[in-house]
Amino acid sequence: MEATMNAERDFFEALYRDHAQCLRGHARKRVGALDDEDVVHDAFLKLIQCQPEAAWRYPRAYLFAVVQNAGIDALRRRATRLRYVAHEFASANACGYEPAVEPEITRGQMKALLDELPPACRGVFLLYWFEEMSQEQVARHLGVTLRTVERRLARGLAQLRDRASHGGCARA
Repeated sequence: MEATMNAERDFFEALYRDHAQCLRGHARKRVGALDDEDVVHDAFLKLIQCQPEAAWRYPRAYLFAVVQNAGIDALRRRATRLRYVAHEFASANACGYEPAVEPEITRGQMKALLDELPPACRGVFLLYWFEEMSQEQVARHLGVTLRTVERRLARGLAQLRDRASHGGCARA
């Protein structure tokens, strides 16, 4: 029994070592650099948990198919987050600002608005809203203070609202 477990562990380690980098590149093309490692991790977990013969006979092909499907799922989750953030823009009344963005903002409009943020604000904003990190986690991840994260989030939100209310999100 222990020999079987060791053989399985060795098999998975070799499979990961041989294919993880290529799978991350495959995932990155579909979901971007923020989610690629999670997608690959999920693919390996699914392989470990499944028993279909095809997965064991052709593990590389199976992993690529799972990465493809997990990438689609990640994009769907991201679209849901975008709708949530757009709704937050519309309903939040932080810092005395009136809501300025309609909840039906498109993904393209949101991307254009985010691209206009200064890199420091955009990085904090993406980690907080799309990676769902807490402000404390964002601060640790970036090596900045919690207060810096709070200021960058507030500044980013204010700039997004201002830009959206001044024609940055004209409805198509």
